[in-house]
Amino acid sequence: MSWDEHFPNYKVPRAIQKMVDIGMIIDSTLSHDTSPNFDAVLSDGEILTIWVDHPTESLRQGQLRRYELRIAEPMQNSRLLLETDNLERLLEAFREVMKERGGPRMGSTGMWRMPMYEYMGYY
Repeated sequence: MSWDEHFPNYKVPRAIQKMVDIGMIIDSTLSHDTSPNFDAVLSDGEILTIWVDHPTESLRQGQLRRYELRIAEPMQNSRLLLETDNLERLLEAFREVMKERGGPRMGSTGMWRMPMYEYMGYY
């Protein structure tokens, strides 16, 4: 499943979709999520997640900004790194964290792999 199946009206920006298309992040959106979300596994095993809420502020969950960047150890609660309505600021923060943490963890195919998904048999 993917974000456009569960949240077709959320209009994920092309820059984020392109990151999915080239394998930089994976679409982790599930039917029980509150909005589309995309994960990258860092070299230390932590998971960097981009959340994309509805473009119309009045239709967002709670009082959130459109974009959130969170980090977490696998299967643990996440910690908020950034809340913003500015896509460029989100992408800049994503790049900064990737650089500081030594980049992505690579799977045997060269694609990013989620340790929890490997455990659950998705790969």
